[in-house]
Amino acid sequence: MELSPHITAGLLVVATLVASACSSPNAPGAATFGEPPEVRILLLSDEKRDGTWGPEAGFRGKLSLTEEGCVVGEGPDGEVLNLEFPAGTVISADDPNVVVLDFVELTIDESYAFGGSAGTATTDEHQALRELPPSCRQSAVFSIYTVA
Repeated sequence: MELSPHITAGLLVVATLVASACSSPNAPGAATFGEPPEVRILLLSDEKRDGTWGPEAGFRGKLSLTEEGCVVGEGPDGEVLNLEFPAGTVISADDPNVVVLDFVELTIDESYAFGGSAGTATTDEHQALRELPPSCRQSAVFSIYTVA
């Protein structure tokens, strides 16, 4: 069966849009940036945040990397948790160790105070966690609203 040129062109546009949406680093879920050995994986929210929301909880710790390149938070007691960044967060094109939010830039291995919400990292509550490599999933997740 031969398709008309209009149908073929339409299918190509739909396939391109679907592929773009699936690979967009700004879509909610796990977004991968860079090439080995400097791969960085961010857990992204579907919510855009501007750094002014009132936080429900706080987390003090440093940005760290897992072996797989997942950006996580590490507390002073050594506890590691998943960080959920606001929609639109990216890794700097100039430095794979800089996380760029709309309202601030963060450097991996630096310490910060985050405001936001905390919870158990279950895939039922945080479906975006399903997109992370299993070895990147921690027992808790902190959704970042503000940074100090």
